[in-house]
Amino acid sequence: MDTVATTTTFRDLPIGVLLESDWNPRRHQHDADLADLAQSIKQNGVLEPILVRPKGKKFEIIAGSRRFRGSRLAGRESVPAIVRDLDDVAALEVAITENLQRHDMHPLDEAAAFQRLMEADTVYTLEVVAAKVGKSKKTVRDRLRLLTLHPLAQEAFLADLLTTAHAQELALLPIDKQVDAMEDAFHWSRGNVTTLIREKQWDELRPALMAFGEFKREIRNSLKVDLADEAVQESLLEQLPEADRPAVAPVVASLPQLSRLRWMSPAQEKEFAGVLLFEKGWYAADQTRCDHTTRGVIVHGGDLALVEACITPTCTVHFPARQAPARSSASRETASPKKTKADREEAKQRTAKAEADRKAWEALRRPAQGALVQHLATMKLDAAMVRRISESAGLWLQSVEKHFGVKLTDKNALVVLALAAIEANSDLVTSRESFEYAVKSWKFDLAKFERQFLKSQAKAKPAKKAAKTKGGK
Repeated sequence: MDTVATTTTFRDLPIGVLLESDWNPRRHQHDADLADLAQSIKQNGVLEPILVRPKGKKFEIIAGSRRFRGSRLAGRESVPAIVRDLDDVAALEVAITENLQRHDMHPLDEAAAFQRLMEADTVYTLEVVAAKVGKSKKTVRDRLRLLTLHPLAQEAFLADLLTTAHAQELALLPIDKQVDAMEDAFHWSRGNVTTLIREKQWDELRPALMAFGEFKREIRNSLKVDLADEAVQESLLEQLPEADRPAVAPVVASLPQLSRLRWMSPAQEKEFAGVLLFEKGWYAADQTRCDHTTRGVIVHGGDLALVEACITPTCTVHFPARQAPARSSASRETASPKKTKADREEAKQRTAKAEADRKAWEALRRPAQGALVQHLATMKLDAAMVRRISESAGLWLQSVEKHFGVKLTDKNALVVLALAAIEANSDLVTSRESFEYAVKSWKFDLAKFERQFLKSQAKAKPAKKAAKTKGGK
């Protein structure tokens, strides 16, 4: 690994004697950026020399391939260069560190460079590489994980179709799950996304990319992180104090796997049976500990995390409701009147609150739906909007007319299509929460409208009362 340069000289080398290295870390470059660099070189020259090493009668470029290409494109006959004797491993380290200090090196190129350096010599551990390139171990690990991306996902990432955050989230998944997850990242029907990526129809796909927060939530709620992945295990261990890591490292892959979601669909029940505990089957025990408290891992429904949890159904601290014995009719007759009365009162209050919430929503629902129609009428049609609504709209047009009183015409096609998409993803009649979630992506603020509605109602009451009194007289 350790190599000392025997000679270092500065020379102006002819373009014809320069060779690009086969292991140049910067594999992907944009032609437009190179053209800009060439124009700058024409005007100002090469402001910083490239770094090369002797290779037979020619010179291999260690750092400065873009400056070399830009000079060639600009029509220069020579390039200023620093000539240094370096062996392969030292040359690779210099090339990587130099390129990482420069603008816009693609994360996949970084990942490949880190991997190549770690394969070149066993001394280059994760910690050493992180120190050499001036990045955290987590950053280096996250970059290395990008190399596990499915080829289609890598292609989309290199085309700047996926952001680094989207790509890193995908890379947490097993490779056989990544394509389906990537297709879910776009407001487009499944199958079409893969086809468009293969056809390199980037302009068609870019406007349809789901915001990262929404995408992450979709991924975490449908797919679980693979706890057998060594990179996942290392990421979890970094959440612990260093003193605790040696004890947890051997067992981290066998810790209970937990979900933040309370319920599972039939498909999830089948897929995760015996593997995953949903939230109704465990309790966080970081504040209230019990004799059964153990470490568990959130691998589904939330951010990857180590937590203190109780997963023992017989625990009287965290699962008290399950410990109450079923009472016979005789025991119910002799039960404490005070407790029975309290239970009835609590149930009565819950019922009353639920009924009050239902009535409040019923009073707000139709005005809110009318306001939503007016809000959508102000929006401009764009490609992303059409994609978002096209899949489900045809199935819900009659429902739109029933609930909103809006018939489809050429003039209001956008409004009806948007309402159809909202109908398809919510229960407008009975659930305020479902309505609020469905309209959020359309930038309709239900809480704001409710405040305005209640304010107008409050103003209207005195006027109605005065009119009634006047009519009575």
